[in-house]
Amino acid sequence: MGIWTPLPVVWSCVSSVDQFVVVSLALYPLCGRDFFPSVDAGLIKLHVRGAPGTRLEESEKRVAAIQDTIRSVIPKEQLDSMLDVMGIPASGINLSLSEGALISAADAQILIALKPGHAPTAGYVEKLRRAHSLDPSAGPFDAYRADIEHDCIVGTPERAIARLRDYAGIGVQRIFLNHELYDDLGMLDLIAGDVLPEVP
Repeated sequence: MGIWTPLPVVWSCVSSVDQFVVVSLALYPLCGRDFFPSVDAGLIKLHVRGAPGTRLEESEKRVAAIQDTIRSVIPKEQLDSMLDVMGIPASGINLSLSEGALISAADAQILIALKPGHAPTAGYVEKLRRAHSLDPSAGPFDAYRADIEHDCIVGTPERAIARLRDYAGIGVQRIFLNHELYDDLGMLDLIAGDVLPEVP
């Protein structure tokens, strides 16, 4: 004769498992989140992935263009350092001890450190995302930046001054300012204080 379990015990177990599943589903919105408090350490890590087969020299140009965009969003008095890590290491030991995010010469990471007393890091990350999302058909961030550079002045104050001087040299007397990040008043102060006084 087999082991016999009373029916109320079976239903009690089934009911307990069902309740556990329902309570577990309530945690679904928290999936993928850290349960530790947010800490603003002033560090930003960007991963740049290029098309497979891209040479290291081309990756270097793409990263330099992205850095110019970053410098146009983060003021130089807040930026402590920016480090590029491109391609894969020559040593297998270094590759095995790294996080493995870089898998070819087409990949790069940009590590940004802000100075003490910086504005919220999340704000800068959001500005970079918004700058890219203003044009839904932009595609990858670096392609978007390269595309808008044909028609717009982007980059550091020094690049903006050089471009405006080029325009002035060919007779342009007026420029239309279309500042897309309307709540970034620091950018307007930067243009008024550092850029416009240097342009004839």
